[in-house]
Amino acid sequence: PSIQGDSLQEKVDQWMDRYAQETLGGLSSQTVRFQAMFRHYREVIGAVVRYAADEMRATDFTPAYFEQELGQAPVDTLKITLPDGESVEVGGKIDRIDLCRIGEKTYVRIIDYKTGKKDFELSHMLSGMDLQMMLYLCAVLENHLFSPAGILYMPVRTDGNGIIADRMSGMVVENDSVLTKMDHTYRDEGKGAFIPVGKTKAGAFARGSRVISESGMKTALSYTRSRVEIMAKELCKGNIQARPLLVQEHGCSYCPYYGVC
Repeated sequence: PSIQGDSLQEKVDQWMDRYAQETLGGLSSQTVRFQAMFRHYREVIGAVVRYAADEMRATDFTPAYFEQELGQAPVDTLKITLPDGESVEVGGKIDRIDLCRIGEKTYVRIIDYKTGKKDFELSHMLSGMDLQMMLYLCAVLENHLFSPAGILYMPVRTDGNGIIADRMSGMVVENDSVLTKMDHTYRDEGKGAFIPVGKTKAGAFARGSRVISESGMKTALSYTRSRVEIMAKELCKGNIQARPLLVQEHGCSYCPYYGVC
């Protein structure tokens, strides 16, 4: 975050040039189309890095772990014991884990980078969809060292002007002590420049704010675990019927078994 503006882009250009030379053997041997795509991604990556740097300057949350595999210290796989004594383990890789000490608690938020448009809907989670980030948060909380601050999708895409104009989407706890640390613009202006939260003049959370009470977060985490338990029990019974949930997106679109179903 101490590097700004043109200096950041210069760093990106250096890394991109090094990658092109060491991994691709240089760009001169590549097609004109490939070189044009490489220039485009150079600009996109520069915009993403600037956005991330601006966000880090506006928060007290500090990135602690990157590309964190569940099952590798300090985050274990999420283990859920079934009623019959069997257990299920959930693995995965978390893009980023941020921490912030507030009073006697250390709060944690999970960051996931998204190239496409992504909004977290609690109703989708209750339908058994969009469980990934909540599962990651469950796993990080297993050691009882942290308190949940939220889950956030960071946009990794630019608009027509080559900038990232969107705020992060997701869900954060309804706790001003946490939110003011998470986004200083929310603290200073009443509306987060990076987190999906705002306040009305009356002091209430603005419409569209993606907040959940701390008790509600605990309930959502417990529900997430219960959904996995239900899925595991059904799989153990041999219930593997092709019954995709068709809400907004067609459940078969990205299934690798579509051709033989």
